[in-house]
Amino acid sequence: ENLVGTTIDERYLVESELGHGGMGKVYLARDLGLHNRRVVIKVLLQTALQDAFVVKKFRQEVEALARIDHPGVVNVLGAGKLSDGKLYIAMQYVSGVTLRSEIPREGMNLERAAYILQQIGAALDDIHEKGIFHRDLKPENIMLQTFKRGTEVVKVVDFGIAKVKDSVIAPSTVNDVPVGTVLYMSPEQLRGGEKITAASDIY
Repeated sequence: ENLVGTTIDERYLVESELGHGGMGKVYLARDLGLHNRRVVIKVLLQTALQDAFVVKKFRQEVEALARIDHPGVVNVLGAGKLSDGKLYIAMQYVSGVTLRSEIPREGMNLERAAYILQQIGAALDDIHEKGIFHRDLKPENIMLQTFKRGTEVVKVVDFGIAKVKDSVIAPSTVNDVPVGTVLYMSPEQLRGGEKITAASDIY
């Protein structure tokens, strides 16, 4: 299921694999229709297509990103199906590092931490206003881009398990099974079967 070297929808030339999990793979590609701009392609594996919940969440990730238009959130550029039926999302490539890689053992400088948190908070305000709850906010899902003069900009990524209110894909329901990353889940997420709100992400 390796797509390196192939062209998706006669537009995205896949150059390398960035990562993979049990449900999908993430690739670095070039947008042939836009001056070879770098993009990220996320593709569901064939086995994942048999899981209705995974397919629903994948489609809702596209829906969530399409709703959001904020500089602190990664942009969606397109979505579709491969010739074999696998689903894919094309997203903005963020040239930077994860927040996780920037947190030293002794802890982060207070002013820098506050500046980063301020940006994450601004992004969350917009995300929540659009009726979306990330549910997996952690240092690995926060990208940091550094521009000239040391300006640091936050990008929130990976809406793979986001909760989408008034979704056109599927009705919003309360999860009986906890969803998220245990170390960063709010108490109501850990308990399961409870309503997820903006407070859950902020926690």
